[in-house]
Amino acid sequence: MAVIAVVLHNTGTFFHDHRLPGIVVATILDAGWVGVSLLLLVAGFFATGLLLDSATSSGFKSGLYAKGLGRTLPLYYVTLLVAFVALPKLLEPGAWTESVASEQFWYWTLLKSWAPSGGAQITGFEHTWVLSIGWPMLLAWPVLLRIGASRAAVFAALVSMAWRAGMLATGTLPSTVFHSGLSWLDAVGVGTLLAVAVRSTDALEWIERWRPVALGGTTLALVAIVLLERGFSAGDGIVVGVGTSVVVLWFGSLIASTWVGRTPADDLLRRLLRMGWVQTLGKHAFAIYLLHFPLHRALAAVLQVGAEPPVADVAVRLAYAVSMLGASTLLAVGLRRASHRGRLLLPGPFAQ
Repeated sequence: MAVIAVVLHNTGTFFHDHRLPGIVVATILDAGWVGVSLLLLVAGFFATGLLLDSATSSGFKSGLYAKGLGRTLPLYYVTLLVAFVALPKLLEPGAWTESVASEQFWYWTLLKSWAPSGGAQITGFEHTWVLSIGWPMLLAWPVLLRIGASRAAVFAALVSMAWRAGMLATGTLPSTVFHSGLSWLDAVGVGTLLAVAVRSTDALEWIERWRPVALGGTTLALVAIVLLERGFSAGDGIVVGVGTSVVVLWFGSLIASTWVGRTPADDLLRRLLRMGWVQTLGKHAFAIYLLHFPLHRALAAVLQVGAEPPVADVAVRLAYAVSMLGASTLLAVGLRRASHRGRLLLPGPFAQ
């Protein structure tokens, strides 16, 4: 679900419509970046769960690194090889090939979220900053969990909130704060707390009692921010400073509903997550995420879509965003099946 939100956000907002239906659709699509919060929350949940269930804080013994990196890095680096090594040899020298030559260091090293502001931008690969957040987190988390999972979660959340507040107070652009790795540790922290809670009967009982209050309170807070700021943009200081933490708590409350919720809405959510098409998207989620943006940028270049294109119909905007989701899904599924048949020389973890 996180990937669906982010893909629709990245591919559905380059059309601009100043009519009311278009404004509503644009606002919803523009808020799709919140999928990043869910993505990192789930990453913290599973990373912590693997460490807790293995009864060891070692990422190697728990299989954390094999599962977290072995299933993502092969496809990531194959994509970089195609884009940064093969394509520049086939294309005429230009702005894109020059950016590849000068900025690709940050992509190979997975340090894009820690790069100096204003640099490390290669068209078609801007979205990889999310992966560069998870990379150092995955390496540091087994070490941090030695102080205890709950303490590590609280520490990470406090560092994240203090970092965002401090950066914004010094006049740093909200968009720069948004892309900073430290700004997202509260999502990982909430995921860690959920991993601890699901393994405790007492914690689940507490969650069952207070979940409606948490879900209702965070929902009201999100509505208030949207009305106050006239949207939920990642370039807004209030949204980045406060809204990101509220979104993380809202997602945490929603996830808790799949465990302890007993209302018809909770049952509907559980049935939705069991549907075949959702399971298919989940199985290929990383590949869909990695492939959708280069595909979108390439098509936009072919169509010669500028930053301020003519007003487009709302239906066209939605149709294009959904088609990009479908196209990247088909490409991801095709790559997976081809690798299983031995048609691509991809490393073993990707074929798994």
